[in-house]
Amino acid sequence: MSDSMKEKIFDFVYYEALKDATLRNTCESKSRDVVLGETKVAKQIKEEVYNYIKTILNNEMDEDTCIETIRKVAKKTKTDAPGFTFGNAQKLVNMTAKYFFILTYEQEKKRKNFRHCHCPMDESMIEAVKGYHEELKELVKEKDSQCFECFKYKKSIDKSWSTLTMSEEDQEKYLNFQKWIKEISRLDSFVKKYGKGNCSLEIDFLLWKGGQLWL
Repeated sequence: MSDSMKEKIFDFVYYEALKDATLRNTCESKSRDVVLGETKVAKQIKEEVYNYIKTILNNEMDEDTCIETIRKVAKKTKTDAPGFTFGNAQKLVNMTAKYFFILTYEQEKKRKNFRHCHCPMDESMIEAVKGYHEELKELVKEKDSQCFECFKYKKSIDKSWSTLTMSEEDQEKYLNFQKWIKEISRLDSFVKKYGKGNCSLEIDFLLWKGGQLWL
Protein backbone atom coordinates (compact mmCIF):
# COMPACT_ATOMS: atom_id res chain seq x y z
CA MET A 1 0.00 0.00 0.00
CA SER A 2 1.33 3.43 -0.92
CA ASP A 3 2.08 6.08 1.71
CA SER A 4 -0.55 8.35 0.18
CA MET A 5 -3.18 5.62 0.56
CA LYS A 6 -2.18 5.04 4.19
CA GLU A 7 -2.50 8.78 4.78
CA LYS A 8 -5.99 8.82 3.31
CA ILE A 9 -7.07 5.89 5.48
CA PHE A 10 -5.72 7.55 8.62
CA ASP A 11 -7.42 10.82 7.72
CA PHE A 12 -10.76 9.07 7.27
CA VAL A 13 -10.52 7.30 10.63
CA TYR A 14 -9.18 10.37 12.44
CA TYR A 15 -11.94 12.71 11.28
CA GLU A 16 -14.63 10.15 12.10
CA ALA A 17 -13.19 9.95 15.62
CA LEU A 18 -12.95 13.74 15.82
CA LYS A 19 -16.63 14.02 14.92
CA ASP A 20 -17.44 11.51 17.67
CA ALA A 21 -15.42 13.62 20.11
CA THR A 22 -17.18 16.89 19.27
CA LEU A 23 -20.78 15.85 18.51
CA ARG A 24 -23.72 18.02 19.49
CA ASN A 25 -23.12 19.88 22.76
CA THR A 26 -19.98 18.00 23.78
CA CYS A 27 -17.66 20.76 22.55
CA GLU A 28 -18.04 24.54 22.47
CA SER A 29 -18.60 25.68 18.86
CA LYS A 30 -15.60 28.01 18.50
CA SER A 31 -13.24 25.36 19.80
CA ARG A 32 -14.82 22.79 17.49
CA ASP A 33 -14.14 25.06 14.54
CA VAL A 34 -10.48 25.32 15.60
CA VAL A 35 -9.84 21.57 15.89
CA LEU A 36 -11.81 20.79 12.72
CA GLY A 37 -10.23 23.57 10.70
CA GLU A 38 -6.92 24.18 8.96
CA THR A 39 -5.29 25.60 12.06
CA LYS A 40 -1.93 25.07 13.72
CA VAL A 41 -3.60 23.48 16.72
CA ALA A 42 -5.61 21.11 14.53
CA LYS A 43 -2.42 19.94 12.81
CA GLN A 44 -0.64 19.49 16.12
CA ILE A 45 -3.28 17.31 17.72
CA LYS A 46 -3.65 15.27 14.55
CA GLU A 47 0.08 14.62 14.60
CA GLU A 48 -0.08 13.48 18.23
CA VAL A 49 -2.87 11.01 17.44
CA TYR A 50 -1.04 9.82 14.31
CA ASN A 51 2.07 9.08 16.38
CA TYR A 52 -0.05 7.25 18.92
CA ILE A 53 -1.60 4.99 16.29
CA LYS A 54 1.82 4.39 14.76
CA THR A 55 3.07 3.29 18.17
CA ILE A 56 0.16 0.85 18.49
CA LEU A 57 0.60 -0.65 15.04
CA ASN A 58 4.34 -1.06 15.64
CA ASN A 59 3.54 -2.80 18.95
CA GLU A 60 5.65 -0.29 20.89
CA MET A 61 2.93 0.89 23.26
CA ASP A 62 3.17 0.65 27.05
CA GLU A 63 0.63 1.26 29.83
CA ASP A 64 1.31 5.01 29.98
CA THR A 65 1.27 5.79 26.24
CA CYS A 66 -2.48 6.39 26.03
CA ILE A 67 -2.87 8.77 28.97
CA GLU A 68 0.28 10.63 27.95
CA THR A 69 -1.13 11.14 24.45
CA ILE A 70 -4.47 12.37 25.83
CA ARG A 71 -2.67 14.88 28.03
CA LYS A 72 -0.57 16.13 25.11
CA VAL A 73 -3.67 16.66 22.97
CA ALA A 74 -5.53 18.45 25.78
CA LYS A 75 -2.56 20.73 26.50
CA LYS A 76 -2.26 21.76 22.84
CA THR A 77 -5.87 22.93 22.75
CA LYS A 78 -5.76 24.73 26.10
CA THR A 79 -5.10 28.22 24.68
CA ASP A 80 -6.67 28.34 21.21
CA ALA A 81 -9.48 25.84 21.74
CA PRO A 82 -10.22 25.76 25.50
CA GLY A 83 -13.67 24.30 24.85
CA PHE A 84 -11.98 21.13 23.57
CA THR A 85 -11.48 19.55 26.98
CA PHE A 86 -9.55 16.64 28.42
CA GLY A 87 -12.82 14.74 27.99
CA ASN A 88 -12.94 15.55 24.29
CA ALA A 89 -9.27 14.64 23.96
CA GLN A 90 -9.73 11.18 25.46
CA LYS A 91 -12.71 10.53 23.20
CA LEU A 92 -10.68 11.50 20.12
CA VAL A 93 -7.64 9.40 21.04
CA ASN A 94 -9.65 6.37 22.15
CA MET A 95 -12.12 6.38 19.25
CA THR A 96 -9.29 6.59 16.73
CA ALA A 97 -7.74 3.51 18.34
CA LYS A 98 -11.13 1.79 18.42
CA TYR A 99 -11.60 2.25 14.69
CA PHE A 100 -8.10 0.94 13.96
CA PHE A 101 -8.81 -2.07 16.18
CA ILE A 102 -11.17 -3.26 13.45
CA LEU A 103 -8.14 -4.50 11.50
CA THR A 104 -7.91 -7.37 14.03
CA TYR A 105 -11.07 -8.78 12.44
CA GLU A 106 -8.83 -10.38 9.83
CA GLN A 107 -5.51 -10.18 11.71
CA GLU A 108 -6.19 -11.60 15.18
CA LYS A 109 -2.50 -11.60 16.05
CA LYS A 110 -2.69 -7.80 16.08
CA ARG A 111 -4.95 -7.88 19.17
CA LYS A 112 -1.93 -7.75 21.44
CA ASN A 113 -0.94 -4.40 19.95
CA PHE A 114 -4.07 -2.83 21.48
CA ARG A 115 -3.83 -4.43 24.92
CA HIS A 116 -2.90 -1.14 26.65
CA CYS A 117 -5.45 1.04 24.84
CA HIS A 118 -8.20 2.67 26.89
CA CYS A 119 -11.95 2.32 26.52
CA PRO A 120 -13.63 5.51 25.21
CA MET A 121 -15.37 7.18 28.14
CA ASP A 122 -18.83 8.39 27.15
CA GLU A 123 -22.42 8.19 28.37
CA SER A 124 -22.98 4.74 26.91
CA MET A 125 -19.99 3.17 28.62
CA ILE A 126 -20.59 5.00 31.89
CA GLU A 127 -24.06 3.44 31.88
CA ALA A 128 -22.49 0.07 31.10
CA VAL A 129 -20.27 0.38 34.16
CA LYS A 130 -23.30 1.34 36.25
CA GLY A 131 -24.94 -1.89 35.12
CA TYR A 132 -22.21 -3.78 36.95
CA HIS A 133 -22.28 -1.52 40.01
CA GLU A 134 -23.39 -4.10 42.58
CA GLU A 135 -20.92 -6.72 41.38
CA LEU A 136 -18.10 -4.17 41.35
CA LYS A 137 -18.93 -3.11 44.90
CA GLU A 138 -18.67 -6.70 46.09
CA LEU A 139 -15.41 -7.15 44.22
CA VAL A 140 -13.96 -3.99 45.71
CA LYS A 141 -14.74 -5.20 49.24
CA GLU A 142 -12.49 -8.16 48.61
CA LYS A 143 -9.67 -6.19 47.00
CA ASP A 144 -6.67 -4.91 48.88
CA SER A 145 -5.57 -2.58 46.08
CA GLN A 146 -5.12 1.05 47.13
CA CYS A 147 -6.81 2.42 44.01
CA PHE A 148 -10.08 0.74 45.06
CA GLU A 149 -10.00 1.60 48.77
CA CYS A 150 -12.01 4.80 48.22
CA PHE A 151 -14.55 3.33 45.82
CA LYS A 152 -17.27 5.98 45.64
CA TYR A 153 -19.00 4.96 42.49
CA LYS A 154 -21.65 7.57 41.83
CA LYS A 155 -19.64 10.52 43.12
CA SER A 156 -16.70 9.52 40.95
CA ILE A 157 -18.30 9.35 37.52
CA ASP A 158 -21.57 11.25 37.67
CA LYS A 159 -20.16 14.01 35.49
CA SER A 160 -20.46 14.45 31.75
CA TRP A 161 -17.38 12.98 30.05
CA SER A 162 -17.02 16.05 27.82
CA THR A 163 -16.64 18.37 30.82
CA LEU A 164 -13.64 16.56 32.27
CA THR A 165 -10.70 18.95 32.59
CA MET A 166 -6.96 18.60 33.08
CA SER A 167 -7.41 18.86 36.85
CA GLU A 168 -5.98 16.03 38.94
CA GLU A 169 -9.46 15.24 40.23
CA ASP A 170 -10.97 14.85 36.77
CA GLN A 171 -8.03 12.85 35.46
CA GLU A 172 -8.43 10.54 38.46
CA LYS A 173 -12.12 10.06 37.56
CA TYR A 174 -11.09 9.09 34.05
CA LEU A 175 -8.36 6.70 35.19
CA ASN A 176 -10.69 5.11 37.75
CA PHE A 177 -13.20 4.53 34.96
CA GLN A 178 -10.48 2.66 33.05
CA LYS A 179 -9.70 0.55 36.13
CA TRP A 180 -13.39 -0.35 36.50
CA ILE A 181 -13.55 -1.40 32.85
CA LYS A 182 -10.66 -3.81 33.48
CA GLU A 183 -12.36 -5.13 36.61
CA ILE A 184 -15.56 -5.80 34.66
CA SER A 185 -13.59 -8.12 32.38
CA ARG A 186 -12.85 -10.29 35.43
CA LEU A 187 -16.40 -10.51 36.79
CA ASP A 188 -17.94 -13.99 36.66
CA SER A 189 -21.08 -12.75 34.89
CA PHE A 190 -19.02 -11.05 32.19
CA VAL A 191 -16.63 -13.98 31.72
CA LYS A 192 -19.51 -16.45 31.42
CA LYS A 193 -21.04 -14.39 28.62
CA TYR A 194 -17.99 -13.08 26.77
CA GLY A 195 -15.03 -15.21 27.87
CA LYS A 196 -11.69 -14.28 29.39
CA GLY A 197 -8.88 -12.06 28.20
CA ASN A 198 -10.82 -9.15 26.70
CA CYS A 199 -8.90 -5.87 26.59
CA SER A 200 -10.54 -2.51 27.31
CA LEU A 201 -11.31 -1.75 23.66
CA GLU A 202 -12.90 -5.16 23.23
CA ILE A 203 -15.09 -4.49 26.26
CA ASP A 204 -16.26 -1.31 24.56
CA PHE A 205 -17.30 -3.31 21.49
CA LEU A 206 -18.99 -5.97 23.65
CA LEU A 207 -21.03 -3.59 25.81
CA TRP A 208 -21.97 -1.02 23.18
CA LYS A 209 -23.86 -1.94 20.04
CA GLY A 210 -25.89 0.31 17.80
CA GLY A 211 -26.66 2.69 20.63
CA GLN A 212 -27.96 -0.17 22.80
CA LEU A 213 -26.22 -1.58 25.86
CA TRP A 214 -25.99 -5.34 26.07
CA LEU A 215 -25.34 -6.44 29.64
